[in-house]
Parts: sequence; C-alpha cells; structure tokens
Amino acid sequence: AKALGATVGVDDPAKSGKCLKCHATAYNFTEELQVKAGEGATAKVVVEDGVTCESCHGPGKNYKSKAVMEDRQKAIAAGMVYPATDSCARCHNDQSPTWKADRYTTKDGNKVGFDAEQAYKKIEHPNPAAQK
Repeated sequence: AKALGATVGVDDPAKSGKCLKCHATAYNFTEELQVKAGEGATAKVVVEDGVTCESCHGPGKNYKSKAVMEDRQKAIAAGMVYPATDSCARCHNDQSPTWKADRYTTKDGNKVGFDAEQAYKKIEHPNPAAQK
C-alpha cells in the first residue's frame, strides 16, 4: 500500500482520504458525522474494518437484523441497496491508481475499465440456504 500510495503522492495510505474513501467503509460519511455530532458519533464504523457490507449495500442499521436479512424484500424495504452494482463505480473508476481502461472485455468484445457483471462473479456471495 505504501509503494502504491507513493505513486499518487500519499505518504501514509492508512490515513489518507485518497485511499480510505474506497478502502474503508463510510470513510467520508464518518468524517461528516464527526464534524456534525462530535467525536464518538461513529464509534461503530472504524477505518480499520476496511470494506464491509455497508460499503456497497448502504448503512445497515435498519436492515441488519437476522429477521429482516432473511427476506431480501424486507431488507430492501428497510434500506438495503440491492442490487449494489451502482455502488461499484464510486471506487472502480479512473480515479483509482490501479485503474486499467482495458481490464475487462465485455460480451460484445469492447475493452472497458470496469464491468459490473464480470466483477460480481469475483465477489458473489449467494445465500447458503438457497443453495440447499
């Protein structure tokens, strides 16, 4: 991380907003809350947790309970972002120091920097109960 950070002028990736905006859940939101509500307002969202479910699916306060999460429609009604593919482009874009404009080849043969369908296969997390 330090070597890559140096390529974009970052001394400490663990403290830089340039890196943490994508590598830490709610990083920008956390800073905003701390300014508005004071230190400790976001004690449950810490940078060290890295990328979590909420990075893509949004704040989980209202949908995180097992009773809600067992029913996708209930979770969506309670605020879960699904599908979360629109969230991908917030980090997977040409602002990333590892961006490659031709990383993916789409079904029609075009070279693109990001293709949500192909990327999803790498992070797919199906419901284990549904697979039985």
